[in-house]
This record gives sequence, structure tokens and C-alpha cells, in this order.
Amino acid sequence: MLEQRGEEILCVLSTTSCFAPRSPDSLEAISGICQMHNVPHLVNNAYGLQSEECVRRLNAVCHVTLLFFAVDSFKGRIIH
Repeated sequence: MLEQRGEEILCVLSTTSCFAPRSPDSLEAISGICQMHNVPHLVNNAYGLQSEECVRRLNAVCHVTLLFFAVDSFKGRIIH
């Protein structure tokens, strides 16, 4: 999809945490693909600040891509 219509895509949305039994999306792989096609990667990290694993994943992605955004929320507040 990104190869054929990348210029029409505003961003790719992934998530780090959510209710079980779902596992987190592969941030590293998604960010790499987004960077290759110059498409921003938006990560829903709701409740992720409470997880050391989610924070580690976000930090790892921040070091390999320039087009990266993370949205963190805690009890309904957005943290920038």
C-alpha cells in the first residue's frame, strides 16, 4: 500500500499496549517501512508510560527514524 499510494497516506497508526490478549505492534519494523516511504508513524502509547517494555520500544524506535510521533495518555490527559 505504501509503495503504491504513499503520497496519499497521512500516517501509519500503531499501538504499544492494549488490553490482553493482544500483543504490541512491531514498532521497529513499522517505523522502518514508514521511513523508507517518507510517511509519518503515529504510535498510540496509551498507558504505555507505565510499562518499561513499551518505553524501551519507543526509545529504540526514536534512535532509528526521524518521522516518529508518540501519543501518551494517563487518566485521560495527553502528555507531550
